[in-house]
Amino acid sequence: MVSDTPAADDFGQQLRALRTGAGLSQEALAHACGVSVRALADMERGRTRGPQRRTVQALAAGLALDEAAALRLERAAALGRPRPRTASAAAAPHALALPRDIQDFTARGPALARLRDLADRPGPARAVVSVVVGQAGLGKTALAVHAAHRLVPRFPDGQFAVDLHGMDPEPVAPYDVLGRLLRAAGVADGAIPVSTDDRSGLWRSVLRDRRVLLLLDNAADESQVRPLLPGTGPSLTVVTSRHALAGLESVHRVDLALLRREEAVELLSRIVGPERVRAEAQAARDLAELCGHLPLALRIVGQRLLSRPHERLGKLVGRLAAEGRRLDTLRAGSLGVRAAFALSYAQLRPEARAFLRRASLAAGPDFSPRPVGSWPVCPAPTRPSARRN
Repeated sequence: MVSDTPAADDFGQQLRALRTGAGLSQEALAHACGVSVRALADMERGRTRGPQRRTVQALAAGLALDEAAALRLERAAALGRPRPRTASAAAAPHALALPRDIQDFTARGPALARLRDLADRPGPARAVVSVVVGQAGLGKTALAVHAAHRLVPRFPDGQFAVDLHGMDPEPVAPYDVLGRLLRAAGVADGAIPVSTDDRSGLWRSVLRDRRVLLLLDNAADESQVRPLLPGTGPSLTVVTSRHALAGLESVHRVDLALLRREEAVELLSRIVGPERVRAEAQAARDLAELCGHLPLALRIVGQRLLSRPHERLGKLVGRLAAEGRRLDTLRAGSLGVRAAFALSYAQLRPEARAFLRRASLAAGPDFSPRPVGSWPVCPAPTRPSARRN
């Protein structure tokens, strides 16, 4: 029986010394304890510093360790495992805290009810994932953030939010996101694996017994999201994207649509105040129509009016009625409809961009695709500086 081990805290060093002392190769020990050679090599090299208890027990059995040696090996492994955050640490702000909620959030009752229902479903069999999908400006992020704040009491083990920058030229790599998530969950830097696959596996292990709410905002595609998803456990993940992400398996979908007219007017009322909207009720309805019932456009109009308390709603209706200047008018500070649409435009193939520029020359709301090919091509717009909506 092997019992003479170095009194070292480093799990990899202890494991290597025990294996060589027993006269075993990595292949022989891997076969004896039922782990892969790669996993064993990662443990010995320090890439995996905190294997699970059952893995350590299997290693101890394969090495024929006595009780004292097995206990020392387990203690070394425990030092590298992620620590549950204390109450004070959980309350401390970090880079992955939920964004600020919007107090004048309006409508989306069925979508909120759906997410609330999903929050009550997580169990040990499979973590629940919901994908919120919709075009630019529909308020996907606003919905997800608002729902997350309302669901905080259901997830006492943590709430994490990450902007995946899916519409940027270079979306955030899963490797980097996993590093941030593991650190936020309490994993020491030295215990974070060096490969994406191993980080993903450790992330799933961390969440296996934790009731965590994870918001993955502005996803680019399935390959970016899949490594970030928990496997089992009571967590809930909410993903937002302009793309359908149809390749994600076993997820629940929330498809956002435009607001109804009464909902659009209600949003304006909550932003600028009900008295102002009641004083110009028809102008408020006209603004809703001119904004296409799009939440982003309505918020821009509302913020613009809020910053100009003496401007009449009817005056803004007149400015928005000029179609050639409408996108320029739909801007308030850093918010802009043009930038949000241009980000989606930038994702299209060159021929699709050319088609849209030709379609902008149509005299009315309807046209057939046949004559579009003969129309001149409008100049391509410049790349936007805004990031997302």
